[in-house]
Amino acid sequence: MQDFIRSRRDVRQPPGSRGGRLRGVHRLYWEIWGDPVLRWLLSTVLTAMIFDDHDISDDWNTSAAWVEHMRSSDWWDERIVSGLASYWLYQHLGNLSPDDLDDDPVWAQVR
Repeated sequence: MQDFIRSRRDVRQPPGSRGGRLRGVHRLYWEIWGDPVLRWLLSTVLTAMIFDDHDISDDWNTSAAWVEHMRSSDWWDERIVSGLASYWLYQHLGNLSPDDLDDDPVWAQVR
């Protein structure tokens, strides 16, 4: 993953070697969940995916000072949007039944 990030941008600039954009978060999901055996296993075992702070940052919202510092960076908003979009795409949609998917107005717009 670090090689992928370095191939896309200068990691000496914020946010450093952390992922931040949707493409990077997508790649991370693929690295973790892309193995065919793991994907098959998860398709056969009842699972429910939830949003986790690690989708954004390991230290997310640990203090008011941390929040203020991160919100003042020029890359933080994109990190939040990318993390939430990735959760929605890779986890939330999988939690919905086919009928719920058919009724979801956001999913209808994406389709």
